[in-house]
Amino acid sequence: MKLTGFTLAVAFATAKLATAQTPLAVDFPTGASVIGSSENGVDSFLGIQYATVGDRFSRSIQLDLPDDVETIAKEYGSNCHQAYPGLPEFLYQPRQEAEECLYLNIWRPSNISLEEPLPIMVWIHGGGFMIGSGADAVYNGSNLARSQHVMVITLNYRLGALGFLPQDDTGVGAMNGIYDQLMALKWVQSNAAGFGGNVDEVTLLGESAGGESICMLSVSPLAKGLFHRAVLQSGECRFNHWMRDVPNEDYEYAFEAVSNLINATGVVSLDELKNSSLVDAASLNFMSAAVGWSVIVLDREILPEHPRVLYEDPENIVPSAFLVGANSNEDTTFMGVSTDIYLQLAEFGLNESIHSLVGSMYGSQIAADVWDAYNAEDNYDNDVTAAFSQFHGDWYIRCPTRAFASHVAPLVPENVYMYNFAHFSITDPMMFFGLAPFVDTTTWSSHLAMNPFVFGTLDGWVHDFVNGSLTQEDWDLSDEIMTRFANFAKSGNPNVVADQSDVTPLVEWKPVTAGRNEITTSFLRSASSSVEASNSSLPVLVFSLGTSQLEALPEKTHQCAAFPFDSVDVNSPSITNSSSEPENELAVDKQDTSNDQATKEELEGALHSSSGRIVWNSEQKVVCVTGFALLFLLGF
Repeated sequence: MKLTGFTLAVAFATAKLATAQTPLAVDFPTGASVIGSSENGVDSFLGIQYATVGDRFSRSIQLDLPDDVETIAKEYGSNCHQAYPGLPEFLYQPRQEAEECLYLNIWRPSNISLEEPLPIMVWIHGGGFMIGSGADAVYNGSNLARSQHVMVITLNYRLGALGFLPQDDTGVGAMNGIYDQLMALKWVQSNAAGFGGNVDEVTLLGESAGGESICMLSVSPLAKGLFHRAVLQSGECRFNHWMRDVPNEDYEYAFEAVSNLINATGVVSLDELKNSSLVDAASLNFMSAAVGWSVIVLDREILPEHPRVLYEDPENIVPSAFLVGANSNEDTTFMGVSTDIYLQLAEFGLNESIHSLVGSMYGSQIAADVWDAYNAEDNYDNDVTAAFSQFHGDWYIRCPTRAFASHVAPLVPENVYMYNFAHFSITDPMMFFGLAPFVDTTTWSSHLAMNPFVFGTLDGWVHDFVNGSLTQEDWDLSDEIMTRFANFAKSGNPNVVADQSDVTPLVEWKPVTAGRNEITTSFLRSASSSVEASNSSLPVLVFSLGTSQLEALPEKTHQCAAFPFDSVDVNSPSITNSSSEPENELAVDKQDTSNDQATKEELEGALHSSSGRIVWNSEQKVVCVTGFALLFLLGF
């Protein structure tokens, strides 16, 4: 029986008030036993350690459930160390933190049969690889597991420098946080069947940095056989602007990142950073945010090449189907977190700002095309703030997501589905920042806004931070999203059958794959059609006003076509190289580094001796927009 929005609300409220929990034991043939809890029709097993960190900056090691040992799994484990200088509390839930933090949490419906194993939905949290936890309240899997008859798993992974610090020119250590996720997936394959999960039906879901993580895992040779379908919410990796993909850039970024961190913490070498008696983990990760930690350097064992290259070969792609999408106005959340970007906009104007940001990467002609697509007078009734917010969110999230869906659709054996979340609710971050009066609250939806709808945690998510009432439309839409996402996890098809919904009829969600011949001919992967391939009219399911509708979004086609996401040669030394230099005075100051390339020997010297203590000019990284780092910190 399907839970309606009202019954979900009652169930969640009851769960918050209940104090008694029924003990529950899961026994394994090895003598291992896991003691969880059963409450309101859901069994939960919290804080199970899936791997050990070992030495700082080392790769994690998967743990098996100990033989003949009873594991108590009734409370969440410690969070991985966070970095949240000045961020609003609703973006993170402060909890005990530790370096040994690799825990996962399991929810399943009560009274299941091991003879009918459950599809497994594994959630990877976002937070810019700097903040977040599988224990955050919004990711409580109870309602999703109970209403959709699935197993839900959330997990922690190392963040900041502790999870993403490159150790040498090969990128070792630079993706330890991603390696943690791999260890969690290996644990699931080894142990989830004992809890009633079907290890042959594992779907990964993630938002923002979680979506980017799944995008990377989807072409990692180490992930083969660990999962089968993928949901990417507001995050992808193929068009990542800040992932380093060539050796010289790896050297330079590692050199810069470690030097900044060494300077900030006051030690003299990477070896001293590894020493917990000299630099405690909390200080280390706080400092990693302070020096602008954000860019991922490739660990060549996890990703042999940049994902842009790996996604060219269907043999590299792990999942058989994708469900991808974004929110209608992603950048509004960043507007609330840091006003610097919009103060700069007021000072320099929309034209100057767009030409600075886009021109520095793609050159003046592309910047002019983008300006034409987003100028406020023609497109936004002279609302400069709305125009810039839409441009920024489209550039970093929405348009790359469309391009990703278009690219992978002909490469996977099943289908690719695309959505746009355009529903405003009191759970939206705009409400926390007091920005709702300044935007169109009928369709605007900020970064992060969809998460409580995916988990059915609307009621628990909102009341701690804002006053207001949820609507029946909110609950109905959450019901639909949970049902569609769970259906995708079960079969690869997110469409809703008649007996699954109180809202009839629900629109058919057409896959990008099925529509490619009649909607666009641009799936031919020739260079001349590459831009059209990214941005032609694709079938998009729009979640809005409590229901869904299928749209082609022609205006987004025009805007996304201005960005050359799919027109860069994948064999180019760097996806961020531009054939023409920026002409605007606000653009990035590209200093001559022809005689300043970091060699392997220089890098190793910097990593392991005091000779590497240098101060880098932060203006080489960011210009015009001082709040730019918040995009990295929160979203990707």
